Amino acid sequence: MAEEFIIRKANLGDLEEILELHFGLSKRIYKKFDKSVNLNWTYTHGKKYFTEQIKKAGGFVEVAESQGKIIGYVCGSLLPRPLDREKAVYAELESAMIDKKFRSAGIGSRLIKDFLKWSEDKNVKYVSIKASAKNESALQLYRNLGFKNYEIILELNLKKSRIFRIFKK
Repeated sequence: MAEEFIIRKANLGDLEEILELHFGLSKRIYKKFDKSVNLNWTYTHGKKYFTEQIKKAGGFVEVAESQGKIIGYVCGSLLPRPLDREKAVYAELESAMIDKKFRSAGIGSRLIKDFLKWSEDKNVKYVSIKASAKNESALQLYRNLGFKNYEIILELNLKKSRIFRIFKK
């Protein structure tokens, strides 16, 4: 029998468990996809960030709970639309994490769908989400939920680039 879970709006009492999950997310991204991730951010800035997102009207934090333990979360907010884009209400799904023991149970999809419903209720026209280009499981989840490629950001580490060494001569 599948483990049961509940989905609910996050409260400040959930903060420590959300931070633990976020730190796990940061470590996973650092290890598998991006060595530039600041592993200290969760505990230097994350508490303030998640507190604000839980409290503010334009913030959305929802958690999945199983047997009294937070096993996943999603966090997003309303953001200003870039000035060079169509004027519209815009939201970004900024962070999401499901404990690895509970992945593939539909929890991530459910949390994201709840964020999309919240966004729709806020008259949002565009919702974006960012993921590492190498994080194929996350990209597949987002595509299955209807997200499409919009922008591709390319990055060059000048300290490691061969082209940088050529120009330096």
